[in-house]
Amino acid sequence: DIKGYTDNNINVKTTENENMLSEEFAEFKTIPQMEKAIAKTKKQMDTFAKALDFLEAAKTRDTMFRMEAHLQKMKS
Repeated sequence: DIKGYTDNNINVKTTENENMLSEEFAEFKTIPQMEKAIAKTKKQMDTFAKALDFLEAAKTRDTMFRMEAHLQKMKS
């Protein structure tokens, strides 16, 4: 779905990190809410990249990857 993203290239494999993910995205209680938040985050990432603010774009991308990992857990 996102170029360069795989489950192996983000650090969300430990139980501690999974608990952190749950807390970090607790405000998104349903799958549609999470999907909408991911889409909004992707737009923010694109905006940063277009403004040549690659550090913020990368941070936003990492957040989006964490959100997608949380979404996968919600779906399973």
